[in-house]
Amino acid sequence: MKKRRYQSLVGLALIASLVNPLPWFENVNLLDSVKVLAAEEDTPPEDIEEPDARELQVLNQLDAKLSEFEEYLNANNTEEAQYFLEDEKENIERWLTATSKTARGQASAKRWNSLLARHNGTGDVTPKPVITTKDVTTTVDIDFTTTRVASVTMEEGKEVITTPGVKGVRTIIYTVTYTDGVETNRTEKSNVVTKEPVNQVVTYGTKKPEVTPTVTTTEETKTEVVPFTEIRENDPNLEAGKEVVATEGKNGVRTIVYTVTKKDGTETGRVVKSDTITTPAVNKVIKIGTKKPVVPVVTTEEISETKPVPFETIREEDPNL
Repeated sequence: MKKRRYQSLVGLALIASLVNPLPWFENVNLLDSVKVLAAEEDTPPEDIEEPDARELQVLNQLDAKLSEFEEYLNANNTEEAQYFLEDEKENIERWLTATSKTARGQASAKRWNSLLARHNGTGDVTPKPVITTKDVTTTVDIDFTTTRVASVTMEEGKEVITTPGVKGVRTIIYTVTYTDGVETNRTEKSNVVTKEPVNQVVTYGTKKPEVTPTVTTTEETKTEVVPFTEIRENDPNLEAGKEVVATEGKNGVRTIVYTVTKKDGTETGRVVKSDTITTPAVNKVIKIGTKKPVVPVVTTEEISETKPVPFETIREEDPNL
């Protein structure tokens, strides 16, 4: 019995939340996790309302209480069923009133009346369900596609949406069957594209940015060898057939200075600023003999020549001397 009393207090609190929900939202997040799954256009008949989060909480509590009452009836536990009615009947009827405009609330009311009839032994234990049908229209967005187009006149890195994309619309009509206000079947009646999507066009640039070239001028010096020349001179004092190097040859040096122009590091022009012989070449001089040899003349003649005849000295012993 204490358990039922506690549950009754919970039920009264739920009813109070329907009347004035503000204190509940300020203090607890009990109802924040409840989500309404029905689509906006997928609604039951016009006299039926979709339950909000608070009503869903009450409907869940109501279903639990009706199931508890039904268990007592199924077990033929008349005493517990009577205690249940004493504790919960008033709460259940309040809940039914608070949710009377919802399909589940109306179905719960029929279930409650059926259970009361079973308990009292009167009425139809299994009431005949009320079946209705209704066409429900839903719309679904059709995503557009995006096409990218290159532009050689637009700077690289820039993009412009030249044609904004617009989503299309697909309209689907369902024939929905409700049993006691609760959807039990859904059949697709039609499915057509009522609005074609407009594809989006994005233009992007491929034009390279114009960069001012860097122009520099430098001087470059280059040296070249000036080859010497060979000069051959006749020498009448040198016997014919002989050659003598009178002066050894030596190469000279030419120095050329260029003014070089470069654009972004690449040579675009070269002008000779100066061209001088910094070291003259020394020509090689070879003397060639042209002197002819002298041939001697042989002659014979008699030549008289007198020569003195030297005397001889004789040494003799003289006894008288």
